[in-house]
Amino acid sequence: MYFDKNPQRLHWVLLLAVTIFSLYMNATAVGTTLIDGLIRGDARDYLAYAFNLKTHGVYSNAMPLAQSVIPHPDALRAPGYAFFIAPFVDAGRNDLGLTAVLYLQALLGALTTLFSMLIFRKIMPFWAAIACGLLTAISPHLINISVYILTESLFTFLLITHVYTLVLARERANTLLFILSGLLLAASWLVRPTTMLLVAVYILVFAWAVYRKQIGWRALACLILPFFIAFSGWSIRNELAIGRMSDPQLSVNFIHHGSYINMMYQDKPETYGYPYRFETRKINSVGDAITLTIDHFKAEPARYMGWILFGKPVQFLSWDLTESIGDAVIYAQPKTPYADNGLFIQTHRLAKLAHLPMMLLAAAACIYFLFKRDTANFALQITGIVVLYFIAFHAIGSPFPRYSIPIRPLCYGLAFWLLIQLCPLLLKKQQDGVQTDADNGKAPANSAPEGGKSQ
Repeated sequence: MYFDKNPQRLHWVLLLAVTIFSLYMNATAVGTTLIDGLIRGDARDYLAYAFNLKTHGVYSNAMPLAQSVIPHPDALRAPGYAFFIAPFVDAGRNDLGLTAVLYLQALLGALTTLFSMLIFRKIMPFWAAIACGLLTAISPHLINISVYILTESLFTFLLITHVYTLVLARERANTLLFILSGLLLAASWLVRPTTMLLVAVYILVFAWAVYRKQIGWRALACLILPFFIAFSGWSIRNELAIGRMSDPQLSVNFIHHGSYINMMYQDKPETYGYPYRFETRKINSVGDAITLTIDHFKAEPARYMGWILFGKPVQFLSWDLTESIGDAVIYAQPKTPYADNGLFIQTHRLAKLAHLPMMLLAAAACIYFLFKRDTANFALQITGIVVLYFIAFHAIGSPFPRYSIPIRPLCYGLAFWLLIQLCPLLLKKQQDGVQTDADNGKAPANSAPEGGKSQ
């Protein structure tokens, strides 16, 4: 057989097949989904940023009134996504430009599936890596993020490729790959600043590896230097443009919106998902948000600790996007392939059925890493570190499930890895039980009596 001489060829054929299938799912969703108000909320801001960048060379989310009016600069949102879509923005042909952005995001979704499988095959058998890739390819959450003018698709791609290049850099001790991984991390921060503290985690982890002489200082410097260059550049721009290093409003919202137990204001069900809209106190600064959080903790300390340690991770990894429309939908979709396309309907059912066991296994794998961190598989280590970081980060602030979409592929990998570890243990336990029954003179429970027929 053609593949017998070189199994790697078969592996790459299967990887390519799953990637093409993922591209089909994403592109079909982009081509057939109708959004109820594509340009609104966050998307409105990003489009305004992109238009003002291209037209005036000014980073501002002010909606353009006329091309001759130059808006005032701001720093409310990170600039990465605006720069990503700016080449496609054209005031005269806006629909064509946005369509190109959405199809480009569909391509990024397929590449995310590919790089996820390349990570997975380093921590589990190839068949399991393909199974994880298929689960990534059919995930309605990962598919749906391609149909919106939002950061999730680009951020997910940058995060997954960062993890893969970091694993590759560590394996090959390659300086250029460490630099590339650092550049991807910096780019992810410029798209969504949630990876800012991940750099601090890396410094601790890699400093320990340097101390144990597993890697050199150069590798650590190459990894974190691109981030500090990006951070310094953006901070200097903000200082010159608006007189301060950053706009704290999103940090205020992050802390404030996550301060309510079970995402409800005073436990009122009608406030679920948007408790901050019912808050009577004025929350204008990070200090105000922290004070409110402390007050909530003082009112019910035991319950609040349960909310942070258990409630928030459960909320963060849940299926329904509670802060949005629900299910896997961010903004309402009057027309979607998940309503009339048989393949999409069936894969949605499969993904939803698998979601709870996958997230439970991923969470169990994270707990395992907390107590046993001596695994020699670096790809497994870094996957666990990134997932743990995101769960812990959102346990501090807002645990909206939408923010967990970028780590869903990594969660699938951890879940399959733990499942593979558990299967031999369960089989061994069953065999030990059969052997114990035999030693005691008992027939196994599933065997037929001597001289009789099995039923």
